[in-house]
Amino acid sequence: MLKINLIKSKTRKKGSAQRSIPVKLIVLSTLILIALGGGIFFLVNSHGGKSKPVVKSPVSKDYQSSTHSPHKAIEDIVKEVNSQKSTSSPGLLDIAYNDMAFNERITYEVLHTKKVLEMLSRTFPEGIGLRKLEISKFQTVYAVGLGDTKEIIGQTFNSLRKERVELLPKPYSFITSDGKGYRFIVTLKTNFGLDFADRFQAIDHLVSREFLTDQLKKVEKIALRDDINLKSEPKQQDMELVGGYRRYIYKFKAECTYKDFVRFVMDLNSEQIPCAFKEIAINALVGSTIGVDVQMLITVKNN
Repeated sequence: MLKINLIKSKTRKKGSAQRSIPVKLIVLSTLILIALGGGIFFLVNSHGGKSKPVVKSPVSKDYQSSTHSPHKAIEDIVKEVNSQKSTSSPGLLDIAYNDMAFNERITYEVLHTKKVLEMLSRTFPEGIGLRKLEISKFQTVYAVGLGDTKEIIGQTFNSLRKERVELLPKPYSFITSDGKGYRFIVTLKTNFGLDFADRFQAIDHLVSREFLTDQLKKVEKIALRDDINLKSEPKQQDMELVGGYRRYIYKFKAECTYKDFVRFVMDLNSEQIPCAFKEIAINALVGSTIGVDVQMLITVKNN
């Protein structure tokens, strides 16, 4: 299972090699296997359940100038990233992703996965485990998992309602008994707004397309450093021209711990590498290992 209370311990500052070591992995894994009749989970404090609902949110591809910018198995718990609520704050513009200008979307996209992981760390307590976690098209978060009690899952749902997300109703989100415990699915529509207060405004860090290979090498270097086991090199799947920019989609698969994946995302942000994750699918494998399928988006200047 994935456990989500790890974020602070995963965020490694420059020059630091600090890591937390899963202590309760064997005990938690045993309990979860008993509760699920042999199912594999990762304790990320997320969702559990059945077939994934399709929640489509069309994204406009037209270029516009800015209209708003001012010029621990996963048993490692993500709870430590940020204990603050995701409410309005100075520098935050409350605007939907589909209403953003192209250059605003670039910054939003790069920050999106980081904000999702921080949100999960605030809202998923111990006692919640995940089999699956998916983040899609900068707008949807879907999770499948289980909890020790119906009450702890209900409290988690209530915590999510206080975040900058919309918790979708049944059949997209629900809690059900499986005879031995409680399973759940949660589907969220994110609305983090434009965060002008964040020190990393990705639009200011885009490189020319001649340096695309260098950007990819930086991503791979950070992945290697953070113990992300890439099963293959990122492979280009698509390229789209938008105004004076090129948008490249690269796909790759990896295996790691949930804690290391969180650190990888945080390190990309802290080192101001302007890459975004358009699609992420995380599944529990064996022990503390997760499988990660990624569609990475890199935007470069077309000159």
